[in-house]
Amino acid sequence: MNKSKKIQLSWPTVDELLEAGAHFGHSVKRWHPAFAPFIYKRKKGIYVINVEKTLEKLKEAMEYLAKRLANGASLMIVGTKKQASSTVRELGEKYGVFYVDYKWPAGLLTNFERVSQSISALPTLKEQYIKKKYLLTKKELLGIKRKVEKLERRFAGLTFINQVPDVIFIIDIVREKIALKEARKLGIPVVAMVDSNADPRLVDYPIPINDDAVKSIRLVLDLLGEVLAKFGSDKLTVIRQKFAEHLKTLEENVDKAYAYKREAEPKEEVVEKKEEKGRVVRVTAFRPISELGLGPSIEEKLKAAGIDSIEVLRSKSLEELRAIKGIGAKTAEKIISKLREYNGK
Repeated sequence: MNKSKKIQLSWPTVDELLEAGAHFGHSVKRWHPAFAPFIYKRKKGIYVINVEKTLEKLKEAMEYLAKRLANGASLMIVGTKKQASSTVRELGEKYGVFYVDYKWPAGLLTNFERVSQSISALPTLKEQYIKKKYLLTKKELLGIKRKVEKLERRFAGLTFINQVPDVIFIIDIVREKIALKEARKLGIPVVAMVDSNADPRLVDYPIPINDDAVKSIRLVLDLLGEVLAKFGSDKLTVIRQKFAEHLKTLEENVDKAYAYKREAEPKEEVVEKKEEKGRVVRVTAFRPISELGLGPSIEEKLKAAGIDSIEVLRSKSLEELRAIKGIGAKTAEKIISKLREYNGK
């Protein structure tokens, strides 16, 4: 990208900034003196932001991001407040950018090696859940599922991150003060939406603007999305898509390998017995393994392992059958084959 050439984006007008409420600052009691250069006037107890300066700083920030992205820099977007989180997530997923939309993981930048270990556990657990879906109990699977959900909530936007980002975009530096502090400590450039209650001097490229209004946040992030579309990389998007395809294929293979279990979830034969007072008692009849015609020798080995009914036998995987004393690989496959034949009757 030619550094001397101005980028062409759908720059908002002053009227559009005003319509989005970009000019509303905080109350006069909650302002930061360093924000004074960006204040237009004081009205009804609040400071009104000069949107002409907002537009000027917005252009500087986006042009800087465009240049960095065009040169291969990686970007992280941070916005955990409810007015921003959904838009941040949408932007991150659409354009393949790392993002934090839930809660800043303390030490993400300054102690990256340790925190990244927790992040990398997410895809591993997703694979584990699929691989063991037929081997573990419902309680054990639920435990893994809850771990996945917890990590997904915290690290979904950081999956596959392998180094600290080159640039960080922050919405509300007061709320995200830990993220800002870590970035400053490592010398990572920060572009941020800065309201009248914050110190713009802490940011490399501050955008003086209302960082609480949904429309104001959306206006800036839509412009950032345009920058990402024109100058960003699809590398992370490809990685995410390949992993999603990998999980789908893995689940198909696992389902295929354990098809006999899916085809025959324990089907109980129910017999109804009426008592004198007309109450119905449901009695379950379990079928003995002798119905499979495996032979006395195999039946004896299975019973020694605590398997005396077809229902219990169905709950065992091929690997578990192979592990039974006296049951080899061929015998285990024979048992599975007999089960399938029995299920087809």
